[in-house]
Amino acid sequence: SLSGRQVAGAPRWMFRAGGEYRYRWSPSVTHAVAASYAWQSGKDGTLDASTYARVPSYGVFNVATSWDLVQGDQLWNLSLWVRNALDKRYFQAVTATANGAYLATLGSPRTWGLTVKVDY
Repeated sequence: SLSGRQVAGAPRWMFRAGGEYRYRWSPSVTHAVAASYAWQSGKDGTLDASTYARVPSYGVFNVATSWDLVQGDQLWNLSLWVRNALDKRYFQAVTATANGAYLATLGSPRTWGLTVKVDY
């Protein structure tokens, strides 16, 4: 019986918080700054609750800044973002193979990016 045991692959607790601040630079340009943080408690990777398949708790911090530019009927958006800004090293999941080995999936390292969108 697995009564009272944590569900494999599911953390007991999750917490997410974020915010965004927008302001108008000019009649046609709006700037925004955003940040978010996501944390989850440790979780069991397998049904047998093996200590080798335990995923420790972790938190990830993301930041972004963007500009919206209205040009006639078009809306341009330029966004600079950083995911996992603190470069936290963590496991997303751990699973067991048929031969008794364990495989771990690493979380993404710090990632920088630029996104350009046009709505017309």
